[in-house]
Amino acid sequence: MIDEVTMPLITLAKQKFIALPEIFITAIDHENQRYWVKKRPFSKKTRWHRLQHVLTYVVPLPVLYPTVTEGGSASLKWEAERLRLFAAQGIPVPVVIAETSEFIITTDTGEQLHAYVASINDVDEKKRLLISAAKALSNLHKSGLCHGRPSLRDMTYKNGEIYFIDLEENPLAVMTLAQAQARDIWLFLNNIARHAPRGDLTLLRSVYTVLEETMSPDTQRALKQMVRTIKPVRFMAEHLVVAIAGRDVRCAVAANKMLEMQF
Repeated sequence: MIDEVTMPLITLAKQKFIALPEIFITAIDHENQRYWVKKRPFSKKTRWHRLQHVLTYVVPLPVLYPTVTEGGSASLKWEAERLRLFAAQGIPVPVVIAETSEFIITTDTGEQLHAYVASINDVDEKKRLLISAAKALSNLHKSGLCHGRPSLRDMTYKNGEIYFIDLEENPLAVMTLAQAQARDIWLFLNNIARHAPRGDLTLLRSVYTVLEETMSPDTQRALKQMVRTIKPVRFMAEHLVVAIAGRDVRCAVAANKMLEMQF
């Protein structure tokens, strides 16, 4: 609903996008408050989504099906609905201030967690934050929800609290909740591997222990199936291509290898 509070923000957002049409996400400041504006005219498919298309031919699991929306106003509406749903369940997310056919405006929830963690040199403090992120994801799952792509780039950190952002994915359109939560965990651990010493699985084990404590039996079964099915691909990647592979592949190898040891 547009009112006297949101109208100035909408005006500022339109002015910003007119001045910078190539920008899809931008900050605006109004009355000493920061807000974020997001427009999504195109699909937000990434390298991970393209990799998923390839993997589904090799490993035909629903959990690997791409679930990113195709973009446009429908994508904005979907994300706004999910943000409100998460908020209603008590999950820390940005508040939707305004929603139009062109963009959505949300409150600021701090610094991207990936960048914040990367800026920390203290190993114990870094581990503490990553454990906190795992607890936040566990709490999301306990609320009967899934994220879809819970990387540290899709979390923020403000005043000691971790928030979830970027909820464009629609995993439940192609898989069960248990499968979606299993994929959340697998993808999250892939991302944790980026912040661990290469070849060292200790941090991954510590983070997984936190996730395991509250994991439902159905999610655990779905994760076990996923990990075991991916294992042959992991083995080939580790021994044949990991030396020349990019970081995404190396992190996936590390995450799946650690999980194989749990099952």
